[in-house]
Amino acid sequence: SERASVLSAQGALAAATAQYDKTVAGERGEDKASTVAQSQGALVSLVSAQNIARSAYSQAYSLAQDAVFAQADDFYTDIDKANPSFRVRTASYDERQVLEAERVRIGRILDAWESKTLQVVANESLDSELAQAEADLEIIKAFLNRISKFVSEQEVPSDLTSAEKTAQEAVILGARSNVDAARSSINGARSGLAGALSAAQVASLAESKTIVGARSEDVRAAEAAVTQARGALASAYAALENSFIRTPIAGTVATL
Repeated sequence: SERASVLSAQGALAAATAQYDKTVAGERGEDKASTVAQSQGALVSLVSAQNIARSAYSQAYSLAQDAVFAQADDFYTDIDKANPSFRVRTASYDERQVLEAERVRIGRILDAWESKTLQVVANESLDSELAQAEADLEIIKAFLNRISKFVSEQEVPSDLTSAEKTAQEAVILGARSNVDAARSSINGARSGLAGALSAAQVASLAESKTIVGARSEDVRAAEAAVTQARGALASAYAALENSFIRTPIAGTVATL
C-alpha cells in the first residue's frame, strides 16, 4: 500500500506540474479559436432566448386578454362602464362586490400590460417584466377560479337549464385553460432566458481568460499545487521508508 501511495503521489505531482506549465504557457491557438466559437454560440443562443421571451410575453397577454374579455366577461353586465355587475346569482352581495372590484382591477392590469406589448421590451428588463406577468396571471387565475365556483354552484333547473350551465362551465374552463397556457409559456421563457444568460456569462469569462492568458494569481495557485504535490510525494516516500525493517544480523521476524 505504501508503494501504491508513492505511485499515486508521483502521478499527482506530474499532473500539477503539467497544469503549471500549461498555465504559464497559455492556451494553444486552436483552443483559443474553440473558446471564441463557444462564446459566440452562447451569445446567439442568448439572443434567441430573449426573442422567445418577448414572444411569450406578448402571447401570454393575448391569452389573458381573451380569458377575461372574451370569456369571463360573459358573467358580467355593464362591462364597458365604470362599475360592472357580476350576474351569477349564487354569489352573495358581498361576494359580488369583491368580484366586481376585482374585475376593475384586472382591467387596469391588462391595460398596463397591453401598453408594454406595443414596444420592444429591453433586454435588461425582460426577466422583471416576465416576473410581473407571472404575478398578474396568478391574480387572473384566482379571479377565474372564484367565478368558476359560483358557476358550478348554480342549480338546475331553477337558476338555468342543464345545457346553459354546461355551456357556462365550458366558457370558464376555457378561460382558465388559456391562463394556464400563458403561465406555462412565461415559466418556460424565464427558465430558457436564465439558462442562456448563465451560459453566455460562463462562455464570456472563459473566452476572456483564454485570450488574455493566465493572471498572476493563477500562476501562483498552480505553483502552490505543485508544492503541495511535492509534499504529498515526500510524505509517501517517508511512509514507504518506515515500512522497511533493517537489522545488522540475519534472522526471522518473530513479532511485528
